[in-house]
Amino acid sequence: MRILSFVAICLVLAFAFVPGAAADIVFDNTAGGLHAVFKTGSAEFSSQGNYAKRVAFQFTVSGGTYALDGVGVAIVLVGDDHSALKLSITDDNSGEPGNVLEVLSDGQTGWITTRTLVNLASTSHPVLEDGKKYWIVAEPTKSGVTSYSYDWVQTNSGTSLPFIQQTLNDAGVAFSSWTGNTYSDSDRGGLKIQGTKLLALGTVCTKDADCVSNHCADGVCCDTACGGSDPNDCMACRSDAGSGGSDGTCSALTAVKAPMVECRAAQGACDAPEYCSTGSMECPASKVDACEPNGNGTDGGVDGGVDGGMAGGDDGGMVSTDPDGGPGDPESTKESSGDGCAITHDQDGTPAALLMMLVGLVLATRRVRSRQRP
Repeated sequence: MRILSFVAICLVLAFAFVPGAAADIVFDNTAGGLHAVFKTGSAEFSSQGNYAKRVAFQFTVSGGTYALDGVGVAIVLVGDDHSALKLSITDDNSGEPGNVLEVLSDGQTGWITTRTLVNLASTSHPVLEDGKKYWIVAEPTKSGVTSYSYDWVQTNSGTSLPFIQQTLNDAGVAFSSWTGNTYSDSDRGGLKIQGTKLLALGTVCTKDADCVSNHCADGVCCDTACGGSDPNDCMACRSDAGSGGSDGTCSALTAVKAPMVECRAAQGACDAPEYCSTGSMECPASKVDACEPNGNGTDGGVDGGVDGGMAGGDDGGMVSTDPDGGPGDPESTKESSGDGCAITHDQDGTPAALLMMLVGLVLATRRVRSRQRP
């Protein structure tokens, strides 16, 4: 049987990852520095018999939610194989490593034999949520008989972390369940993790990646994309932009703002623009009037003429104040498009049109009677 000799993963995680001045400390137990020597049986995860070990340390995020920037580890190579180690960060699954969030190193070269910090930068920047637990997992990547091992340098702080291990076969497959540490002080592995603190809802932002929600709309972190900050839609995430809700919550526009926002431009001569409605985040449905060849809209009211129509003239009919000869009622106004269309601005002008038709009929009847008198 081929055997993994992943002998001492004495990996005492002594992280000193420094990705940049903007990074925040997510977790750190290395303030007291690293232990001066490697202790056999202390933070040493050696193979038992002919089998290797997978090991994991747990940490808890506090003080906010972060996007991971990287992990610094003081992993020291003992042997001659510089590319046989894999480090991952996972979420927590009932006290054990769960889903892999990112593989920080897989067969990476450059592990050295002196106690020096090695930086492992994050490229996918997984989100580490406030109050949740995560695991750093270290495991061998090569099978067969080799003469390498890794030491995980111990911290001087004395701070203990939840630590578990798992036995692997020569193919790197686990055949044992996760168990607690079997060595004295093996739970004192140093760990330092850095990230960028994400902004809470309603906080001023410049881009989606700034926010816990991954949505920056109308200049603040928002619970949804909220129309992508479009000034011509019927929603907003900030009071200054007309939101009727609290900053950070995508809401319909206020009663003052909504009628001022043209959410859909006129689509042609027979169409009128639509404006937002109070309490709705949807633009009203488009309303297009049908057109007649003679230049009058199909619902354009009563046309004047010699028979006593509404558009006054020599026949003494009622003179309308509306540009198209329809009723002057502001709730049922019409304007001529100039090319054969009458554009209706209200939802339903039928009652007003019928009323004016009735008035026109009365006027026409009176005129006929007056002509019949001797």
